[in-house]
Amino acid sequence: GIVGLVAAGRIADRVFATGRRAAVFIVAAIIAALLVPLNLALFLAPSAGWATAWLVLQSILFAAPFGMAPTAIQQMTPPTMRGQASAVYLFFSALIGLGVGPTAVALGSEYLFGGSAGLPYSLALVTSIGCGLSALLFWLARAPFVASLDRLTDGPDDGVGTWRVTMA
Repeated sequence: GIVGLVAAGRIADRVFATGRRAAVFIVAAIIAALLVPLNLALFLAPSAGWATAWLVLQSILFAAPFGMAPTAIQQMTPPTMRGQASAVYLFFSALIGLGVGPTAVALGSEYLFGGSAGLPYSLALVTSIGCGLSALLFWLARAPFVASLDRLTDGPDDGVGTWRVTMA
C-alpha cells in the first residue's frame, strides 16, 4: 500500500507541474477507473495464485487516495476551516466505507447471488460499481475544485500557506 500512496502523490505532482491544477482529481479518477477491471479480475480469479497477483496490484492502487484526498482538502480550504473539512471527510469516509460497503456486499451475496457461495460475485459487483462511480465523481469534481482554488487568492507565501478568502 505504501507504494501506491507515495507513487500516486508523485504522479499527481508531475501532472500538476504540467499546469493541470486539478491533478489530484485527474489521477484519482484514472486510478478508480483502473480498479474496476482489477476488482473483477481479483474477485473472480480462477485460482489463489491469480487472486494474490491481482491483490498486490489492488492494494497498491487502493492506497493512493489516502494521500491525495487530504492534499485536495488542504488545497481548497481556508486555513481556519481545514480541521473541520478534514473531520467531515473522515466522517463520511468511515460512514460509507464501514457502513454502506460491507452491508452492500452482504445484501448482494444473500439476495442477488444466493448466499455465501455468491460472495466473490457480490464483492466484484460492489467494488466495481463503487470504483466506477468514484471515477465518474472524481472526473466531474475537477472544475468545482479548480473554482474553489480560484476563490482562494494567493497572498504572500510564508511557508504555512497564508490564503485570503474572497467572497464571490
